[in-house]
Amino acid sequence: MKRQGFTIVEVLVALALFVMLATVIVGGYLNVIQGYEHANLQGSREAWVSYARAAVLAEPQRENAEKEGEFSDGDVQIRWRATIEPTEVPNLFAVTLTCEWREPGKAAEKHEEVLRVMRPTWGDEAEQGPLKEAMRARIREVVDAQALNQQTR
Repeated sequence: MKRQGFTIVEVLVALALFVMLATVIVGGYLNVIQGYEHANLQGSREAWVSYARAAVLAEPQRENAEKEGEFSDGDVQIRWRATIEPTEVPNLFAVTLTCEWREPGKAAEKHEEVLRVMRPTWGDEAEQGPLKEAMRARIREVVDAQALNQQTR
């Protein structure tokens, strides 16, 4: 007796193998798509923060640099704020840059970074004068200590 086709068991096994293989392939494809979307969004976030950083650092006046700024990229609203604090070094400032963006249908996200920036135009002479004098005194101490070391050798 000649066999003229596949048995029901063979068809069911082949169908089960096909479904498992299709599930793996579709799952992998969806992961790749999500990865591309995430990488694209991450690149956009970095660009937004970079733009805000450049806007703050390009500002010659401290008061204007501390003002809040905003812009939009399509449906996304980006807002940034800079807090500028003097340090113990004359004309060196600690800038805390906070960026916040809100995408449609999602909760707001934040990014915060602290930069050290040398900006003579941001300094107030009344505030910077004592710092400069203290720095000069420290430099004199170091120079005197080095000279004393040279003499004792």
